[in-house]
Amino acid sequence: MPTQVGTATQSNAATASTETKGTEPAEPICCERFDPTTFDEKEIIWKDKPFVVEKARCFLYVPIDFGAAVTRAITAIEAAEAKPLGREFVTLSDMCSPWSTTIYVATKKHNIPRAEVTSLSGRYLTKVFEGPYSKCGQFVKHMETYLEEKEFGKAKKLLLYYTTCPGCAKKYGKCSTVIFAKME
Repeated sequence: MPTQVGTATQSNAATASTETKGTEPAEPICCERFDPTTFDEKEIIWKDKPFVVEKARCFLYVPIDFGAAVTRAITAIEAAEAKPLGREFVTLSDMCSPWSTTIYVATKKHNIPRAEVTSLSGRYLTKVFEGPYSKCGQFVKHMETYLEEKEFGKAKKLLLYYTTCPGCAKKYGKCSTVIFAKME
């Protein structure tokens, strides 16, 4: 049985840090390095966890303006001094149609000026997948198989958490996606 970890995590923050590689100059890093052990095969229970909601356009499930939507949400959250720290900061995506996605960016407050805020509640099972965004369809199928094999049943909803932006994924040399399966 997965262990409970409370709330989900990680940063797609707009605040930059630097990382050095040997004698090379430091490069800006906007996303924290992802630790897959925090989410791989875990159970997360949320009760009224607040998220700023944004929408992004897609073309056949490929987001077109995802970065701009996340930046809008983070800007509003930071202006309200409501950005969760470290593990508590996650951005989830609900690929609701081939033409749009709903984006949920975690916040500490239920009231953020000039932003739509919703609450997520329920029991979520998570699994980490490594590979490029183009493999997300395969990741979803693997998640569905994982849930069946573990006899958890069918998920009510799947949310995807891209742990780093494309630039930081390239700098780190890997790309991780966490699937949150809402079970109850």
